Amino acid sequence: MTETQKMMAQVKEAGLAGVISYALWELGFWAISVPVCIFGYYEVTGHFPDLTNAEDQGKLGAEAFAFVNFARFAVPLRIGLALGTTPWIDENIN
Repeated sequence: MTETQKMMAQVKEAGLAGVISYALWELGFWAISVPVCIFGYYEVTGHFPDLTNAEDQGKLGAEAFAFVNFARFAVPLRIGLALGTTPWIDENIN
């Protein structure tokens, strides 16, 4: 098992609190990431993406590719955050 798989196993072993904690961190990460990516696109190009324009679609695709690689790199961080907040979730929400 890889280190990431071991950490995910710990999240699952933590039960419902672990799953809730992981889900909240994932939700927060993606909820913040989408506006940040759109703003980044705007700052680089000077306009919001036009999905009917092939050039904009290509630029947006390149940005999405780069961001997905960053997101994959950040998985252990998000799992670690979830494991760190699992006790709080267990006490206060679960």
